[in-house]
Amino acid sequence: MRSIKIDARNKTVEEIELDDKDTLGGMQKVVGGYIEVAHNDGKNTLYVDEEGLYKGGQDFFTYDGAHQPFVGNGLWCGVNHKNGQTVKCTLTVEEVRSKVRFMDLQTVRTMV
Repeated sequence: MRSIKIDARNKTVEEIELDDKDTLGGMQKVVGGYIEVAHNDGKNTLYVDEEGLYKGGQDFFTYDGAHQPFVGNGLWCGVNHKNGQTVKCTLTVEEVRSKVRFMDLQTVRTMV
């Protein structure tokens, strides 16, 4: 399934394929832990590591319209609101890239 990964450590945004047979496991592998909904645009959902702050990560990103910076990787997937299933992402890599800003711990500290 077509998804978009935000890699905070390498400061990249790229299209990836998730295994349709193990969507949850694939999502958890990409974000590095339990998934948490971070942002939703009505057709797609941004997932992050639910425990990212507890892991002491140093790599952060923000996303235009989201409520806070996020620790670690992010993952955009589409969502079917009728049945709640995860489906292919309708965003383009360029759209996501234009709304992501990568940050380090020092920058985040100046925000709070």
